[in-house]
Parts: sequence; C-alpha cells; structure tokens
Amino acid sequence: MPMPTFTPTLPLERELGTQIYNALQGAVVETILKSAKDNSGDDYWRSRMEGHCMKVDKDILPEFHALCEEVKKRLNFKEDVDFYVTGDSTLNAFSVAAEDEGQPHIVNINSAMFSLMGEDELRFVIGHELGHIINKDSALKRLIYFVFPPETTNPPITLQYKIRLHDQLAELVADRYGYLANGNLNACVTAFYKMSSGLDLAKMNVSIDALLADNRKRLEYFTKGKGLSQYDHPVNPIRVQAISLFSSAKDEKELE
Repeated sequence: MPMPTFTPTLPLERELGTQIYNALQGAVVETILKSAKDNSGDDYWRSRMEGHCMKVDKDILPEFHALCEEVKKRLNFKEDVDFYVTGDSTLNAFSVAAEDEGQPHIVNINSAMFSLMGEDELRFVIGHELGHIINKDSALKRLIYFVFPPETTNPPITLQYKIRLHDQLAELVADRYGYLANGNLNACVTAFYKMSSGLDLAKMNVSIDALLADNRKRLEYFTKGKGLSQYDHPVNPIRVQAISLFSSAKDEKELE
C-alpha cells in the first residue's frame, strides 16, 4: 500500500488548538514562562529518567536504538530525542517535549511492551509518541496547566470541552504519525488490540481479518450514539477506522 504524501494534521484539531491558545493568551503566557526560566519540569523528568530507567544507548541497546533512530528518520524529525525503557508491567508509552530549545525531548517505552510487540508495532508506538512532540501537544498542555493548575482549578466548562475534543483529535493525529513510521496498517491495528487486551494475539490465534470485522461491529455501536467514554483517548473502534481511512486515502480531499 503506498504511503500517504499529505499532511497528517487534522484541520479541526489545528483550529481548536488555535482557539485554546488564544483563550489562554498564549503569547503572553509563553513570554512569562520564558522570562521565569523555570526548568523544573525538564529537571524533574530528566532526573526521573536518568536515575530510574534505562537509556536507549547504541552501545547498550543497539538494535532498539537503531529502530528508534529509523523512526525519527522516517518522520524527518531532526531534533534530539532521548529514548528510555522503564521497568513497568503496564502496556504504555509516553513522550515529554523539552521546555528549552536545544534540550533533548524524552520518549519512554514501558518494558511490558517488548514482550508483546513486534518491530512494526514498536515503530507505531514510537512514531505515535514522536507525533505528539512534532504536533506540539505538550507545549499547549504546558500553557493550559500554567493558567489552570489541575490540582487547584479548572478551566471554564466551554474551554474544558474544547480541550477534551482537541486532546482526542490530537491522538488521531499522533496515530497517523505512527502509521507513517511503519507503513503497516495491520501492525497498527494489532498494536491497539494488544495494548487494550494485554494478549499475545498470535499465541491466541487471532487473525487480523477477525479483528477488523469485530471493529466494524463495535464502531456501529458508537456511531449510533450509544457509546460513552470518559477516557482522554478516543475509543479503539474510532482509532482503528481513522487510521485505516488515512492509510487508504489517495489524497486529502478523499480523506476529508
């Protein structure tokens, strides 16, 4: 299947991001943050990762280091990134954008991922996390948390709705980067199901055709307005369908 040549961004996600930025008076807040020179966030994450996790160094984990660098190259992302592996039984990964220019970003993969994920599935996960950095999702979150510290206050209700929808759309954008990182739709789909079920699908003899058929049935449930989700991420049936459409669209008009 040929790789999409158009942008992985979503117009509505961009529009909402601009509206949120303006509502926060983002330019003013960014000036305040820069003048304060508060690097506590960078210091916290850097200390945590360096002190309690394994850094993906080419001399220590050469094969996984090469895979991470390959994903960066596929996404044409030239900024420095430090990759880490954390000993954790949960199937999860995360990224932290650097607060200062010239500082490396952080991408972490929990160790449990390696027992279930193949190389293309790991490429999808790493591409997804790099997608959040490329899309500057962390930078917007930093502004939101500065203006409305989550432990003490909440944004107005209308702004909360915009932030929640933006967060969900940003996940779909990051999924697109994940697909661009591997070009393998089946691996993207199995990655979703492995993370949601914790199962070794090959060992359980689960076929990709069965997964896609099941996804279509569950997607119908949600598109008829019966489904509810309190999670920050879109539900898997939507994510699988969205990445499938992105992978098969010939141009942006068809995708829209």
